[in-house]
Amino acid sequence: MFRGGIKIIMHNLEKSLKIKQTMRANKIRRANMDVKVFEVKIDESHLSEKRKRLIQDCFVQARWIYNYLIGCDKILDFKSSAKNINIKVFNPKTRKCDRIENRILTIGSQIKEGIFKRTLQNIINLSKAKSKGMRVGKLKFKKEINSIPLNQFGITYKIYGEKYIRIQGVGKLKVSGLGQIKNCEFVNAALIKKSSGYFIKLTYYKNKEKLIQKGTIGLDFGIKDSIINSEGNKFDWKFDTPKELRQKQQKLSRKVIGSKNFIKQKKRVKKSYENLTNKKNDAANKFVSSLKKYEKVVIQDENIKGWHAGLFGKTVQCSILGRIKTKIKNLETSIVINRYLPTTKISPINGKIIKIGLDERTFRHLDYSEDRDVKSAKTILCLGLYNPKLTRKELMGLPAEELAAVFSNYKFEINKLNPMKQEALAFLGEVAHGKIHR
Repeated sequence: MFRGGIKIIMHNLEKSLKIKQTMRANKIRRANMDVKVFEVKIDESHLSEKRKRLIQDCFVQARWIYNYLIGCDKILDFKSSAKNINIKVFNPKTRKCDRIENRILTIGSQIKEGIFKRTLQNIINLSKAKSKGMRVGKLKFKKEINSIPLNQFGITYKIYGEKYIRIQGVGKLKVSGLGQIKNCEFVNAALIKKSSGYFIKLTYYKNKEKLIQKGTIGLDFGIKDSIINSEGNKFDWKFDTPKELRQKQQKLSRKVIGSKNFIKQKKRVKKSYENLTNKKNDAANKFVSSLKKYEKVVIQDENIKGWHAGLFGKTVQCSILGRIKTKIKNLETSIVINRYLPTTKISPINGKIIKIGLDERTFRHLDYSEDRDVKSAKTILCLGLYNPKLTRKELMGLPAEELAAVFSNYKFEINKLNPMKQEALAFLGEVAHGKIHR
């Protein structure tokens, strides 16, 4: 017995050591790779009734496990090998969920483990936030779970060719879009339920693409036009709520809450919102993708949330400014400057602040005039390349020579500037650069 115990301990130590070595090797190898997420849709036309029921059971049982863990005093006692679980159900006599029933679990043990780890991590995150002095609530029971983690490639899910994915406890499923992912290393995934059907989100690592990046660009966020760049191009997106969606919402408001017709109509409304969201995401992704050809992309940290709460709420609501700003921040080439820098009002001639109203669409100072939004985008580019951490106070305290250096690469409209002022600006720029390099 003693020798057998030592062998088990040694085996476990060797196993844990191999796992650590593998994780270390993966970390080193993936350091030079990009992590991406791709979504494929399950083809429901090729699903049997048994397969559909198994997929539905995954989400139902995931809700059982989640709610059990939330209401359990000893969450760490949960075992992924459990074959049944006690859940609270509605009691018509007391009109409360105080009746306990024992339900059988049919989903895979690794999927149960994934749900357990996700719930535990949520609790840990709340605890960390509370320890930092943040006001936090608590996890609440859920009526519906729409995402199930598939943490282990090859066990919880496996890929067959370009058309099929096998999920533990469900079986082989036909999917569309899998052929677009090639030469990559799959890690975890998630089974997603949406109003338009079932999807699988695949996370994978792929070798970094070598893009030829040239030039720099500045972007100015606006209300009249959504985005204006320093090259003079203007982009405008407006995604108003479709008439069809408004009609569906009106029908939903007339249904009895909780009835079958209410649930059906709510699903139709969700599907329309999903289509609208997909259109917004598509436009944002295409625009941000076009920025990858630049070495530097400079934006200002605009208070878009404040715009939405103010006079321009509806305009911001129908635009995609928020998601574009978030995606640009995630680019490796992005530079974000302080939101309080006066990029619209500052003059590139001598750095003075020129008052300009919202109705004035052209910036004018001395002999210089240009579209206010294009001029603002160029100013953002100059300030970002000069010093990304520059504050308003520091900018206002810069001497004339230094300001000339800031705007030395400014793309002026030459025919709109007085030649004498051009020469003076160029001279100041040379002096400033000499002072900097000295």
